[in-house]
Amino acid sequence: MRFDPATAAQTLELLQGKDRSVPGTALYNGYFSTRMQNLSGAVYTQDASDYANVVLCGGEEPGENDSFTRYFCELGDTDGQRQSARRELWVDGSSVRHKYTVQNADGTTSDAEYSEAEYQAAVQNYARAALKNHMSTRQLKCTAANTNLIYGTDYELGDLVPVRVEELGLNAVARVASIRLIYESTGGSLRPVLDHFTFKE
Repeated sequence: MRFDPATAAQTLELLQGKDRSVPGTALYNGYFSTRMQNLSGAVYTQDASDYANVVLCGGEEPGENDSFTRYFCELGDTDGQRQSARRELWVDGSSVRHKYTVQNADGTTSDAEYSEAEYQAAVQNYARAALKNHMSTRQLKCTAANTNLIYGTDYELGDLVPVRVEELGLNAVARVASIRLIYESTGGSLRPVLDHFTFKE
């Protein structure tokens, strides 16, 4: 938000931001980390209370006049060598129907039907969406400093920047969500606020 004192007008400016998270690219200028001393107060939490890594899903049940058999799928971390770490989620995908309604360009509707391959793909997409809602939640809260990486030179608002917490073995990418200006008797300082963390394995 920018304020013009001459016209008393406020202008909202949306910043796309640049991806500065890939080492070796022209936009990469370094990273925030505890080792570089431009990151501190790192608190990492992970909630796995509702976690599942495999989804089992059953599709529409056939009626008396239907020729198809009920489709079942299993998606996720189905590697047989990791059965001890398997956390299953059952999903009823019967709401995904073989027959569906389409909206025509003239505003009318008509009935359509999936091929069996299309129907199976639709059930799998439904199952993947359900599994995504049961992944573990990972959060990182930290305080970044405007040292080593300098605002306006090495990064801007909205940019994606690398974040490392070496003592926890964490590598992530975060967005520079805002800039906090701090005024003290000894002078002013600037602090980037990082948000929307994406963790790398």
